[in-house]
Amino acid sequence: MDPNQPTMAAKKVAVFDNNPAEIEMIEMLLNTEGYNVQSAMTSDFLGKEAEYEAFILSFDPNVILWSVDSTSGSMWDFFKSTTNPDKPCMKDRRVVILTALVEKEIEKMTAETKDYILRKPFDIDDLIKLVNEEPDQELNDEINKETKNGQPRINGERAY
Repeated sequence: MDPNQPTMAAKKVAVFDNNPAEIEMIEMLLNTEGYNVQSAMTSDFLGKEAEYEAFILSFDPNVILWSVDSTSGSMWDFFKSTTNPDKPCMKDRRVVILTALVEKEIEKMTAETKDYILRKPFDIDDLIKLVNEEPDQELNDEINKETKNGQPRINGERAY
C-alpha cells in the first residue's frame, strides 16, 4: 500500500480453511496489503451454523475466502448452506472459493454455487483482484485460465 495515499477503512476479509499453514500465508499476504483479516478452521464450524453466522455478523467481512477440498460430503453441504446468498448474514458479501480440485469438481461447484473460484496454486495478484474488485464472470474466467496439465499461467508467476 502507498503510505502517501489517504487511508480508508480497511476492507475486511474472513478466511476459512482447514490448513493452518494456508491460513497463515493468506493472512500474511492480505495483512501486508492493508486488509483486516480474521480466520478460522473450517472444521471448527462444521454443524454449528449459528456460530458461523455469529462470526460473520460480528466481524462483518466484505469478502469471505473458503478453501474447498471436496464437493461431496458434510463439509460441502455445510459450505453451500452457510454461504447461501439468501441468508441474511450473507447479504452483500462476496465469497471466493479457493480450491485445487480437478475440472470435473470445479464444474460441479460452478453449477451449485454462484461464487467466484480461484484455483490453487494461485497468483497473489489474482487473489488481491478478487478481494479488491467486484469481479464479473469474465474476470473470474481470465484468472482461472490454466493449461490442462496444471501449469502456471504464462502471464503470471504462481505464488502459492
